[in-house]
Amino acid sequence: MGHILIVEDEIELGRFLSRLIELKGFRTTHVKSGKEFDKITDFSLFTLAFIDVRLPDRNGIDVLKAMKMQATHCPCVVITGYSTVKIAVDAIKHGAADFIEKPFEDINLIDQL
Repeated sequence: MGHILIVEDEIELGRFLSRLIELKGFRTTHVKSGKEFDKITDFSLFTLAFIDVRLPDRNGIDVLKAMKMQATHCPCVVITGYSTVKIAVDAIKHGAADFIEKPFEDINLIDQL
C-alpha cells in the first residue's frame, strides 16, 4: 500500500483528494502549509506527492525542491489554479513528474498517476 502526500491549502480540495486516493487503497497525509510540511520527519514513507503552487506561507516550488532533496525517489505532481508557462517550466525543472491545473477538468488525470 502506497502513502501519498498532499500539500494543499484549500481544505475541501485536500479532503476530496484524500478521499479519492484512500478509496483506491492508498494512505494519505494532508498538510495545508509550508510550516506543516516542515514538520514531516520521514519522507521515505511517500510514494507520490501532490504539491500546490500557492500556499499561505510558501511557494509550492520551494516545497517541491525540499521534497526532491528529502525523497528523490518520490514523484511529485504540481497542482495550481494560477498556471503560467513559467510556473510549469519551473516545476518540471525542479523535478515535478507532472503538472495539473485546477480546477481539474478531468478527474481521471488523478487516477492515471
